[in-house]
Amino acid sequence: LAKRLAHQAGALNLEAWSQLYVFRTVAEGNRDAELPALLAVSRRLGTEAGDPHLGAFLHDCVAVMEGQTGRLEEARRHVAIAESILSRFPHEQIEQSVQVDAFCVAWLDRDYARAAFHVQRGRELGVSGPTFDVNQGHLDLILGNFATALGALERCSEHAWSQRLAAYDGLARLFLAVGRLGDCEAILRRIVQARSQRELSDYYPLRWATVCSVRLSLVKRDWQAAARESEYEIQQALRVRDIPLVIMHSLLHA
Repeated sequence: LAKRLAHQAGALNLEAWSQLYVFRTVAEGNRDAELPALLAVSRRLGTEAGDPHLGAFLHDCVAVMEGQTGRLEEARRHVAIAESILSRFPHEQIEQSVQVDAFCVAWLDRDYARAAFHVQRGRELGVSGPTFDVNQGHLDLILGNFATALGALERCSEHAWSQRLAAYDGLARLFLAVGRLGDCEAILRRIVQARSQRELSDYYPLRWATVCSVRLSLVKRDWQAAARESEYEIQQALRVRDIPLVIMHSLLHA
């Protein structure tokens, strides 16, 4: 609606921003089949508008699209381009988004020192503290700082839905790691409930939480449940072209 009204009013810049937010929303849901056409329109409108902030955010959105399907080299390239544009045309809110996504790329690439840098840089911007609390919680979890991770993730589980759902994945993995299987199951039930909503069914943190669910079945020696879930999630990951998740579930299934 916003894009259509902007187009009717001849407000090119507003139309371009509206289109880009549509692309971002679809990219975060990882509905891959819809992305190429949306990206082409976003690029065209962004070029016509000539707004450098549009360009920076476009590259940030493309980094999300690439990173969620395991194309980390491409994701890093787009993050670098966004950062380069913002160094000449600063915009705190967009830079905050770039730092969030740069953290995710570094974390997926197991470059934890770089991930920590992006958390710190994001905090310096002071735009959205809870988002960086989630990232710090995940970082502490992977580094084995369980008490610190628990505090950060539990705080974030009380915030807005995006931070809450991202925190759930970390909490489930943490509870599994320390042997709190009942708490792990309770968090996984919340994740299953969230995934039952169509708009969240392919949301990145939720679909990756299925790895924890399979591992929980393995810990409980429920081999059949683990095999069934892995087989199902391999097909779901193939549908959205999340190759790293396909590999992970294939390893668990083996």
